[in-house]
Amino acid sequence: QWDSLRDTALSLKGVLRAGSLQERAGPSVAVEMSLLSPTLGAEPGVGASMIGIVSQRWSAVTVHANGGLVVMRDHNLGALGGIIVEGPFRWAIRPVVEATIEQSEGQTASVLAGAIWRVRDNVSFDAGWRVGRSDGAPVRDFRVGFTWGFQRGGGA
Repeated sequence: QWDSLRDTALSLKGVLRAGSLQERAGPSVAVEMSLLSPTLGAEPGVGASMIGIVSQRWSAVTVHANGGLVVMRDHNLGALGGIIVEGPFRWAIRPVVEATIEQSEGQTASVLAGAIWRVRDNVSFDAGWRVGRSDGAPVRDFRVGFTWGFQRGGGA
């Protein structure tokens, strides 16, 4: 049934350590802060999250490990962790798989399979199908996202 729009958020990510995602040696480290906006047909409140991300890119695969804290839309405190594996970055459309565990008043475990389409170096769209369990109940979502990247400063 397609009667809701859930998990809507506006997120900003900042790089704390430039690494393989920035074409340098070693892992990249970032923090992502999100405003969880009210949803349509589901949760009316506002929340926030702060997630730490450690990423490593090789020629065939990119791996991201993340974890952090969430103030849910109902203002309960939660935590989450996960791992994301992407196909080769040189592909314009690459497969992606994500496994996550979220804990607030209950526990949700899920797996997502999808794709990321890199339109330009700083613009990407992603979509995926997520399945899992939340306190014993099935979870099935279709997820979409948009990423727009920019760099600070006016460097030459």
